[in-house]
Formats: sequence, structure tokens, C-alpha cells
Amino acid sequence: MYGRVVDQETGQGISGVIVMLDDNTAGAQTAADGSFTIIVDALETQKSKTTLRFSSADYESAERPVRLAPGKAHVPVMKLKSRYTGMILGGIGLLQSVSRPTAYQLFRIKLEVLRQTFLT
Repeated sequence: MYGRVVDQETGQGISGVIVMLDDNTAGAQTAADGSFTIIVDALETQKSKTTLRFSSADYESAERPVRLAPGKAHVPVMKLKSRYTGMILGGIGLLQSVSRPTAYQLFRIKLEVLRQTFLT
């Protein structure tokens, strides 16, 4: 089975998400574009239904019920919500709402805001 995991807000693929079958018999980690492939053996397909579990340090865990079938089966795109959505960051008296902070976002302050703060 194969599919893709994306950020709920931006629609961009998420790398490093762990995707596991409910009984932990098979799983995969998403690639840079958020895609994953899980090889499901013949014993697993006899169950016909299972749940995929999605987990990541930066995103809320999620589950999706799926049907198993011999060969590859496409799983609809899974959208994960960032753990940091709505987080308020402060710096030099400024507040900024971000969806997923990165090192760049944590230290980014617009030049015009600095000018207004220190030159007025």
C-alpha cells in the first residue's frame, strides 16, 4: 500500500512521519515529499481491514482505517495538524503567530518593525 502525508495548513509533504499498521507488523517512514510505501504480506491481506497509525514529533498523531488487498493499494492523502499551530512567539516585545516554527522563523524580525521600534 502507498500514500502521502501532508501538512494540513500548507499541503506540503512531511518527511519523517512513521506510518504503521495497527498491529505493528509492517510500517514505513515518509520520504522528503511525504510519500510512503508499506509492503503488506499475504497473511495481512486476509484480515481485509486495519488501521494506519501516523506519528511524528512535530505533528499530532492520527489514525485512518484502511482496507487491505493483495498487491499495492492507494491510501488517500493523510493531512496532519502541526503541534505548533497558533503558537505565539515573542522577541523584542513582538508577537508573531506561526504554524510551524523553524529556526529561521524564530529569529526572523522584519526590518521595518525594527526601524519602528528603535528609531522612533
